[in-house]
Amino acid sequence: MSLWKKILLGMVAGAIIGALLKGVDSSFIQFSYFKQAGDIFIRMIKMLIAPIIFFSILTGVTNLGLDKSLGRVGIKSLLLYLMSTLLAAVVGVAVAMSFESGNQQGLEVCSKEELATLPLLDGLLSLIPQPFSDVNPLQIIILAASFGVGLGLSNHPKKNLVISFNEVCAETLYKLIEAIMKGAPYAVFCIMLFVAGTQGLVVLGGIGKLFLVFILGCVLHVVMVYFTAIRFYVGISFTSYLKAMKSAFLVAFTTSSSSATMPTTLRCIKEKLGVSSNTANFIIPIGTTINMDGMVISHCVCAVFGAQYFGIDLTISQLFMVVLTVTLASVGAAGVPGAAVIMLGMVFDTIGISSENQITLIGVLIGVDWVIGMVRTVVNVAGDTVVAAVVDKSEGAFTPHPVHA
Repeated sequence: MSLWKKILLGMVAGAIIGALLKGVDSSFIQFSYFKQAGDIFIRMIKMLIAPIIFFSILTGVTNLGLDKSLGRVGIKSLLLYLMSTLLAAVVGVAVAMSFESGNQQGLEVCSKEELATLPLLDGLLSLIPQPFSDVNPLQIIILAASFGVGLGLSNHPKKNLVISFNEVCAETLYKLIEAIMKGAPYAVFCIMLFVAGTQGLVVLGGIGKLFLVFILGCVLHVVMVYFTAIRFYVGISFTSYLKAMKSAFLVAFTTSSSSATMPTTLRCIKEKLGVSSNTANFIIPIGTTINMDGMVISHCVCAVFGAQYFGIDLTISQLFMVVLTVTLASVGAAGVPGAAVIMLGMVFDTIGISSENQITLIGVLIGVDWVIGMVRTVVNVAGDTVVAAVVDKSEGAFTPHPVHA
């Protein structure tokens, strides 16, 4: 059974058991003990947020800078990916604010002092460091990107050694995330048992509405941005595009991985859509690394959802920071295992959700992330292919396949 299926199973089991035990005398069971167990997992993830984003973005920016072929086509593709990601963030925030997915039922704001705790688990929690927890995530992103640009421009003889060191650090952190994520099913079970046991299954109604709002955001982004570009600039119909890419979208949906879908994506856009091999072979790998429109939409929706659940009135400046943070963080997080969880922690830090409430919220959202991930991967792959087609058209190399002309 895959990890995400185990997580979904843990969520369902925790919700059912918690609901059945709701109202049981606290002398018999302390639901807060289960929350403590979930806290350990979330704190271990948050422990790695700052370093993994720093080294991921640093490595990504440096590698782009080292690519000697990053000329006109590269600049076009990077600008288009950035514009698409920014639009995805705006769509996500706008849809979430319009439908108020988190307003109809609220989670009770909790603090550590209000909950019974086990001394042993308290001791374990105190041992997990939270480096740079008070630093604005955007500052880390800007520092990493600036350092990466500087390193890329440097002519120091030991430059490649530093780049290799950064890559090793990033890979080491990826392996740690992979190891920690194996505990996600048990953490989600514990957190869902706590939430359902103290507040009932009413919270799942809000999660269901969040999922529908996310789907709506994806549909709007695909129609307004991708289909518009394909139809009016590239010059092929929506149905022809969908027929050409259906195999890639199916693989993306079933694997929830842009990287695993890349061979199918390349085959579809070259053989069925008509993008030239040179453009496709250059742009699709870049998109797989930095394009995360689907995740950007989901995280903007989750940010607004979380703020509404905990009664935080988001200001225009906070919404702007959410858009900016998820847009810039997407550059480095695409290849990170567990990237969804890492970015959620960053976004919630940006809007001021307390650490205690983050634990409950992230624990609940991880449970449905597997399902959301299937949809957002399709959006990511669609974004890769549209950018490739637009750039190829601008270079005069695009030749529609006869079947799809």
